[in-house]
Amino acid sequence: MHWFFLIPFYVFSAIGVFLALTIACRVLRWKLAANSLAVTAVFAGIAVVALPLIEGVTAADYTAVRLLILGGITFAVATVDTLLEPFLPLPLDAELADL
Repeated sequence: MHWFFLIPFYVFSAIGVFLALTIACRVLRWKLAANSLAVTAVFAGIAVVALPLIEGVTAADYTAVRLLILGGITFAVATVDTLLEPFLPLPLDAELADL
């Protein structure tokens, strides 16, 4: 079995964690740099995909349905972040706008 199919799980996990951290920064009024959030999201994305494999979940358990659920959750979190942006601006928004 090819392990490349785990890449979309990692991508959606990392994006979702980044957005969740951004929402936490908005609500708690933390002033963190985008780079620190991105690094945290990358490591958390790897952990979300790798830890279940270490604990005995097989690669066959990563199905398309689970990917769709993860993608849906990621888009929902992105929607919440977009809706909060005008009401709870962050210095981080200027950094992200420059990208």
